[in-house]
Amino acid sequence: MNPSKIHILRFLVEAYEGIAVVSTVDREMGLVKISIAPNCEEDVMIILQAESQALELRPVYCSPADHQLSSRPDP
Repeated sequence: MNPSKIHILRFLVEAYEGIAVVSTVDREMGLVKISIAPNCEEDVMIILQAESQALELRPVYCSPADHQLSSRPDP
């Protein structure tokens, strides 16, 4: 997404208390992660679809392994 609009996405999503949290993964690239509460997926998708053009949203999909972070160095 457009990096200058990350705060707007965060504001919009988090205004609906408890359905999701927006985290910035890479500010320069405009990459964010949206952690969605159980059973709120449809509500979040409605918000994202409604705002996708204004915020210049583009979905990025990754495998579950990409979500795991480790503080230990690789062997």
